[in-house]
Amino acid sequence: MRAFHNRRTVLRSFAASLDGNPNRVRSLDFQPTIFKVKVEVRATGLKAMPEKRGLTQRKLANDLGISQNCIPAIEGGARKAGPKLQAQMVKYFGCPFQELFEVVLVNQETKHEQVLAPRD
Repeated sequence: MRAFHNRRTVLRSFAASLDGNPNRVRSLDFQPTIFKVKVEVRATGLKAMPEKRGLTQRKLANDLGISQNCIPAIEGGARKAGPKLQAQMVKYFGCPFQELFEVVLVNQETKHEQVLAPRD
């Protein structure tokens, strides 16, 4: 088996195996693009859930063991609920994670956002 010394050699060899013409690959000398993305978990359904059940922010905060000021801050996105608090909220409301939270990928350079949906 032949040893490959660089990416161009590998690409030419691959192209030659497809159609016999290794010179067609010259335009494939590329650099991979790397994106810096941030994963955010947003509490999009948190505001509606206590309202549906007739809970006050004070009662919810007390039951979860957090400050009353945290609830509107988490609802508005000023604060993020950590994994432990997320799990407590899901257990407290007895609902799927997706009803309370959405997971979003944010490209840090372009600020483009993509909401991740769960697999069915």
